[in-house]
Amino acid sequence: MRWQKLLQYEHEQRLYLEDMVEQLGKQHSNLEKQIRKSMNGAIGQAATDTAGLSQRLFCDAFVLCKHLRRRVLFV
Repeated sequence: MRWQKLLQYEHEQRLYLEDMVEQLGKQHSNLEKQIRKSMNGAIGQAATDTAGLSQRLFCDAFVLCKHLRRRVLFV
């Protein structure tokens, strides 16, 4: 009888620990997904900002070149 109680307790503990490990695994996966999402968002935003800056610099340089050409032509 005593062995049966001990075996039952061990079985319940094992099931409890298996469930806990499964829950921790799911939480870990969810955290990794959230990190990936936030990193991709930050990288995407940085790329967008960089592309916008590059476009503005190109336009500014183009306008400056046009302005300088006019000055050279009229001098």
